[in-house]
Amino acid sequence: MKKKQILSILSLSLTIVSFAQTNLTLVKDINTSTTYGIGNGDPSAFTVMNNKLYFLGNDGVTPGEKIFITDITNTNTEMIGPVAGAGTAITNITAYNNRLYFYFNDGINGIELWSSDGTTAGTSMFNDFRPGLVSGTNIPASSTPENLTVCNNLLFFTAFDGTANFAQLFVTDGTLGGTIKLGGVGANLASSGPAGKFMTYNNKIYFTGNTGSGYGFWESDGTVSGTKLITSSINLLESSYNLINNALYFYASSNATAMQGIYRFDNTLGLQLLKDTVGPSTSGTTDFIEFNGQIFISGYDLTNSQNNIGYELWVSDGTPAGTKLFKDINLGSGNSKPHNFTIYNSHLYFLTIHNGGELWETDGTLGGTVLVKTSTGGSGRNINVLYNKMYFGQAYMWESDGTPSGTFQITPTITLDNTYNHYASIIFNQELYFDAYYLDVSSNSSGLELCKLNNPLSGINDSPDLISQINVYPNPSNEFVMVELFNPTQKNISVVISDVLGKQTIQKSAACYSTGKQTITLNINDVPNGIWLISVVDEANQKLTTQKIVIQK
Repeated sequence: MKKKQILSILSLSLTIVSFAQTNLTLVKDINTSTTYGIGNGDPSAFTVMNNKLYFLGNDGVTPGEKIFITDITNTNTEMIGPVAGAGTAITNITAYNNRLYFYFNDGINGIELWSSDGTTAGTSMFNDFRPGLVSGTNIPASSTPENLTVCNNLLFFTAFDGTANFAQLFVTDGTLGGTIKLGGVGANLASSGPAGKFMTYNNKIYFTGNTGSGYGFWESDGTVSGTKLITSSINLLESSYNLINNALYFYASSNATAMQGIYRFDNTLGLQLLKDTVGPSTSGTTDFIEFNGQIFISGYDLTNSQNNIGYELWVSDGTPAGTKLFKDINLGSGNSKPHNFTIYNSHLYFLTIHNGGELWETDGTLGGTVLVKTSTGGSGRNINVLYNKMYFGQAYMWESDGTPSGTFQITPTITLDNTYNHYASIIFNQELYFDAYYLDVSSNSSGLELCKLNNPLSGINDSPDLISQINVYPNPSNEFVMVELFNPTQKNISVVISDVLGKQTIQKSAACYSTGKQTITLNINDVPNGIWLISVVDEANQKLTTQKIVIQK
């Protein structure tokens, strides 16, 4: 009875409107010059240390990358260097013991290991592991430190110290006195194969290393005696090891037969070949993920023995017999190349390159593996989950709630960088940071710069404009919500309920007096549970003031 009386008195209309507008912003135009990089800041290699976000970028003043820092307010995004040198790209930036470690060429010492405490004054070369000049030249010799990996409170890396024709394995505690070469001069223990391929497991690192007559599978606990060859039978093929259910999964090839396959290693069963003739993509990318008791894998059948399939979705229970093709998405010899596996709302989602890019989901069963959306742009950045939505993209940014109707390209328009090295993105302070060509309201671009998808709950405060104050109650609400307006100066306004990304809007219009106070009652029976926004907008659809509300039924 109460509900009918309120509705008959107010006679408020209800409309549902869908928007693709999302809170995307340009954080900073790092490169305002066109001397180097054609005005592109090229932000990449995002790293968080001590509640600050660090990344690499080009300021356009001098060639080469520098380290930048931004705080959680984005009011201070500054370059900390290093700025001198031969323009060599900074690589392998890694946070360890409140310092950043990376390699850099200062033009004097070659490419060596540097460190930074996050300030310009505190950024310097850590050590010159290969002093002197390249034989017969005046070029500084370089150790080129790579594969920086933190394990067991130590920093592991590889470097050429000139004692052998391959890189040596080093470890440091952050001091020069605590920096040692594992195995000694000439020991065949160096990492080889793809860059950045150490995996931490049970307080040790695992890697492909030189045996003196090929490559093998090694482990190290950071001591000379604890650096051991496990087997000389395999060589790592893909970009990284994958730690799942206390075991390592990876692609490798047999040194005896050159046959590729999926391998498993743990400290109990040792090394196992789960499936031969299955390898990674030609680009070296791979995806392994555990979901509902199974391990889903991207793999290519090198023998084309199963219906002449290409690069498709495989599954494993961790045994050779249980490792098999799960679904041939692109039937025949074509590739779907499943990648960027992400668990979201109790389902597994992934992207493919089929049909101009597709978003798929599975509940772990063949019948429950379905296409969500096509023409999403194919491969690209990882799927990031932020405030119960997925964000991904190659050329453009997409948003998805896992349904076809809830999967769309977001605005304002941004064009993502398709360079593989710049696929990086990171969620920091509940906001998504990435590099993109951001277009302003006049469709002008500042180049490839640092952008972010804002925390949809940030910056929502009462505005002093026009309507000085609103009071929303009860909060949480379940059936009705009362919106009390104070000192309105507009006669034609609307009260709007929208989700935190502005996608779904429930609008209730009402005439408003020019002075005094007015209370509007909104029926929220048809609004789902969650955090919503109550906004007052004028007839030009300009937001006057906003408050958050929790709907809980």
